[in-house]
Amino acid sequence: MDGPASTGNDRGGVDGDPGVCGNCARDDDELVAVRRIYVVPESWDTAGSSTTMDEVELWCFSCRSMYPHEQVADDED
Repeated sequence: MDGPASTGNDRGGVDGDPGVCGNCARDDDELVAVRRIYVVPESWDTAGSSTTMDEVELWCFSCRSMYPHEQVADDED
């Protein structure tokens, strides 16, 4: 993996195996296309920030409920 720019597609993202979550690699029939969001919390000397990745991944319900993401509109994929 190449760090934050990596999409997770090697574990089942949009370009990977259908039916496998691109984040946790869990087999699932109800995957949704999302863009991963990396969040950096605010600290005493640094402003908080977030970065939304361009790559589209397929995520299961569990990952969507726990990790920051942006759902991809049906007409975008």
